[in-house]
Amino acid sequence: MENQQIKKDFVFERLHEMIVNGYFRPGESLSEREIADKFGVSRTPVREAFRKMEKDGIVLYEPKKGVTIPSFSTEEIVKLYHVREYLEGLAARLLAEKNNEQAVKELKKNIEQAEQAAEKNDGKWQAVINGHFHLMILEGAENPYLLHAYQGLRSRISLMRSTSLSFQDRLITNLQDHRQIYEAVASCNAEHAEEAARVHVRNSMKSTLAKIRTESKGRVKYQNNLNI
Repeated sequence: MENQQIKKDFVFERLHEMIVNGYFRPGESLSEREIADKFGVSRTPVREAFRKMEKDGIVLYEPKKGVTIPSFSTEEIVKLYHVREYLEGLAARLLAEKNNEQAVKELKKNIEQAEQAAEKNDGKWQAVINGHFHLMILEGAENPYLLHAYQGLRSRISLMRSTSLSFQDRLITNLQDHRQIYEAVASCNAEHAEEAARVHVRNSMKSTLAKIRTESKGRVKYQNNLNI
């Protein structure tokens, strides 16, 4: 029984981490069999993990479609990114004011990892690395109230982030944004760090909305072709 519980906890924690870090995109279907094979377990702990995450709104179950990652309306995206802009801007400012050498080293290492993912055009892995970058800044700000507010939105932010990174050259421009934030934090320029972080979030929102519009047009065109 204890071994079964360990497997259940392992599957839930790993799958939860992959989702909140943006490994999966909104609207993407999740296969019990594929995930079970990936983790080397039976389908039972995967099914139970789905049930727990469905209660938290992290995944969505629909008849005939199965388990999917939730999608968001344009209005929801805009509202969430507006909140995210203020949270991450403040966090970057607070971190830059601290002159935290260890945090600066970790941010630099993260950017190097993201560069490797970008070279391989691995958007899913870069989304995970990207999520760590932002979380490091929030944690480095050392403000528990700010971190708590961010954690409450983290899964939704991460899901939208993976959509943003899949749009055109966003993998590259995202890295450029991160370097500007890093340089401002490293030089202890609080004002520049806040502005760079806020610009980055606005750029991310634009890419997310553009990606959704492109996909929407593609679906309409496909449906029109079927009606010819």
